[in-house]
Amino acid sequence: MRIAFVASNQHVVGGAEAYQRWLLPALQRRGHEVALAFEHPARDKDRTVDGSAGRIERWSLQGVDPGRFARLLGEWRPDVVFSHGLVSGEMESTLCSEFAVVGFAHDYRGTCLTGGKRYGRLRPQPCTRKFGAACLAMNAAYGCGVRRPIAALRLYGTQQRRLDAILKVRRLVVASRHMRDEYVRHGFPPDRIDIIPYSTLELEPDADPPLERAPTGDLLFVGRLTRLKGCRYLIRALPLAERLLKRKLRLTIAGDGPDEDSCRRLAKRLGVNVRFPGWCDSAQKIPLMREADLLVVPSVWPEPFGMVGPEAGCVGLPTVAFATGGVLDWLTEGETGELAPALPYSVDGLARALARALGDARHHQRLRVGAWNMAKRFQPEGHLDLLEASFRRATGERAA
Repeated sequence: MRIAFVASNQHVVGGAEAYQRWLLPALQRRGHEVALAFEHPARDKDRTVDGSAGRIERWSLQGVDPGRFARLLGEWRPDVVFSHGLVSGEMESTLCSEFAVVGFAHDYRGTCLTGGKRYGRLRPQPCTRKFGAACLAMNAAYGCGVRRPIAALRLYGTQQRRLDAILKVRRLVVASRHMRDEYVRHGFPPDRIDIIPYSTLELEPDADPPLERAPTGDLLFVGRLTRLKGCRYLIRALPLAERLLKRKLRLTIAGDGPDEDSCRRLAKRLGVNVRFPGWCDSAQKIPLMREADLLVVPSVWPEPFGMVGPEAGCVGLPTVAFATGGVLDWLTEGETGELAPALPYSVDGLARALARALGDARHHQRLRVGAWNMAKRFQPEGHLDLLEASFRRATGERAA
């Protein structure tokens, strides 16, 4: 099968791009031909989506007219176009009219004014509203993240065009039940949605369950440092969690992004033990996971899936997260980790979830074994089987 990927970024920015970086060569190994088109070229040749793929056709979409690109792509003759979300709704709509397009909804593209799916300036909480003109009023009254009315109007138009484009794809792939419900609420036919959870990519669960050991107080955050990822909530939760546990904690923040400087300043002001090794690839990430007692996913938005949780489970590392979004497909409270309330998101709730996970050594060990067992559900071969089936359904529907 000839599969043309189209995506916003060639650069690996976060989990969606890391998934594409793994998937391109994985499909090649299964005998498929792949190509890549991207709107924004990579800034670092060592962090590209296509860096680990073999010889493939590549196109930059910068300044390219949608009709002209459709003709170029037609010359390559793809069986299916695999869209990972374009900024240009016009480009995506054009491709849908010419090719069998399968879309992967990695985020809330087309279903949220700001993409953060939360509201509330002082006490943010998840938003379950259907996207529409009322979102402009909600943003003004409650605070969704856009302060200037003109900017909000522009975003509204952009998201409406994205939703129109998404509704035209042949099949829609989502990673969780939460995301399926989100797009069904916005008018996408349920029988054209395939739930295909992310896999743990190149990671496999350890051969044996984790051996018993006493918690050391080491916490780990892995991801891009943005406001939505909630790292500041985690840093502010450390002093309270330490008082509840009557012991010191150490936090490693493995990632980079626009919120890094403010996180550093906050950790220094609170006097908590936090280190910042920067962005880590898999070879660097796994040793950090083995050393830690807990992975913390403090995202103050409903994560569409949260791939880092099953990855951590491969080495028997349980997770603490807010109880919302796709995280609930793999994080079971008291079995694979602990959940903090999300209505609203709070520092206090997060600190108490950390204390529950680490307060008793026997309970912590049960969480470690539970996380290890959970990771077995998200292995690469099963993911690829489901994805190929979705492609076959899309091409069959196109032919019909």
